[in-house]
Amino acid sequence: MTAPDASRATGASEGGALSDAPETPDQFADRIARGFWRGPLDDTDPMGVRDLLVERQARYGYPLDADGFEQSGGGQGLIQLVERFYGELLTHTPTAFQRFCAAHVSVRGVPSFTIEGAVYASGHGSYAVIVTTAFMTFLNKMKKLLFAETDPSVVEYCNRMPAADLTPDIVRGMRDEVVEAFRHGDPRGPLLLLDLDRAAAVTVMLDIQEAFLVAHEIGHLLSDYLLRSMLANTLHESFGSADHRAEYCADMIGFALTLRRSLTDTLLAPDPIWKSRTTSDSAPGMTPQTTDNINFVPKRQTPTHRETVRIASICEFFEILELASPAASPSHPAPVDRAANLLATFYGEHFAAHYNAVRAGEARYDWASQFAKGVKPSGLGRTCMALLANEKAFEELVELAAIDGPDALKTRIASSAPYGSEV
Repeated sequence: MTAPDASRATGASEGGALSDAPETPDQFADRIARGFWRGPLDDTDPMGVRDLLVERQARYGYPLDADGFEQSGGGQGLIQLVERFYGELLTHTPTAFQRFCAAHVSVRGVPSFTIEGAVYASGHGSYAVIVTTAFMTFLNKMKKLLFAETDPSVVEYCNRMPAADLTPDIVRGMRDEVVEAFRHGDPRGPLLLLDLDRAAAVTVMLDIQEAFLVAHEIGHLLSDYLLRSMLANTLHESFGSADHRAEYCADMIGFALTLRRSLTDTLLAPDPIWKSRTTSDSAPGMTPQTTDNINFVPKRQTPTHRETVRIASICEFFEILELASPAASPSHPAPVDRAANLLATFYGEHFAAHYNAVRAGEARYDWASQFAKGVKPSGLGRTCMALLANEKAFEELVELAAIDGPDALKTRIASSAPYGSEV
């Protein structure tokens, strides 16, 4: 599969036959989750990484509970992260949607090398949101390798050689190895531990990226199922096929949820200053935005800086995805196009133009100059944000879609002028 959300299967035939009694959402989600090849899950820490991490944190004055080590990255920890993000993101949706999810939806994080993020429908009123840990593992490894490729001195431990012997070329080779392994369904690879400053930056950006991964699937649940694809169907034909429009729509709703989720919800490190150490040998298209933009004391973030962190994180999310799946597929647009669309939708066309210029080698990332021109979200961006905040309109839309089908929504959109500005 070429992307973390490459399948959204529906119907009673998916994942096995249904019994006479409709499955509960938990039963349905468990059945779908059992269908994935899990691969070996090894949280025994044979290389002593836990002890190294505990010692490192103690040395910096931020003790880490050794018994809670698995929560920071092992397979079981990632499963719990999926469930935490889902529950947390739902708090930023209308109560009508929360009630629907409580009655009809179950989420499962699945420890599997199969790359999957999807919403499955039973055909009998139950839905399963499935996110496997493969892409989360890939994100985690790639973020560390990208920092290390720019400046190997930030690495405190490498499981293959002394950290002091690492060079940009060696780290680049490790990065290519991880990408190739990921393409073949195995996201494992070399293990690095970064210094505390870089570990803090990785933690915050990963938190945003992993939350967006789950939020994207909530976007599919809302758009493809509850609203019967009406939002995606309103997109211009230039967005491509119906499948591509569905992905763009899930991106937009997912990013709107990510924006509503405050950065204070992320796992910010207590105090360290995140300093930039850029070099001329940056990874094309990626590391410059990371190191140029993450340069602040967490307790003194400005609104512009918070948005810069979100922008850098979401752009890098798609650029990491691009390493494994560079081109558009029948089911998914090209990752770079998805990133540019989110920038244009929620920040303005000038943000997208700047991103494309950087990608073309015509500029370096300078988000401050774009913010100086103002934030100018599109009408669709404003609609996505307002939809997630308008309790009354959302409840009416869900009720119309459930009772009368998508034609009722189409009629309302066509006949009600205030709809576009109020929802």
